[in-house]
Amino acid sequence: MRQPLERLFRTYLHQDYDLRYASVAQALRAFCDESAPLERRRVIAEIDALLDAHPDDAALYAALRERGFVFYPPREGETTRAWLRRARAQLLPDLEDAKEDGDRERAERDAGSHLRNGVRAQVDARPSDQRNQH
Repeated sequence: MRQPLERLFRTYLHQDYDLRYASVAQALRAFCDESAPLERRRVIAEIDALLDAHPDDAALYAALRERGFVFYPPREGETTRAWLRRARAQLLPDLEDAKEDGDRERAERDAGSHLRNGVRAQVDARPSDQRNQH
């Protein structure tokens, strides 16, 4: 089973990504649009783990290559760490929006549940002989 970051690289940022997307940023946007918040959280968690585990840029690059990373950031004057942090930052705003949407939906669902539970509690508070008359 592939790791989340490997799926991102092999599906959106593969060797021919530029045939479909105008830029890395556009490929990352497509990933955000087409993936679930949980998948994006897993990618960010994997990025964080790699950044923590590989303080050396060469080791980080090697770990990314194992996951299908086809870019060579130094060619563009950027370290691998800087490239990965920039990619991570592009994934975050979308996740924060999804979290806010999820929080809002959960709050609305909870409010509806409390209302229903309150009505149910009021109904159940009637004497048992009144509940059984229906």
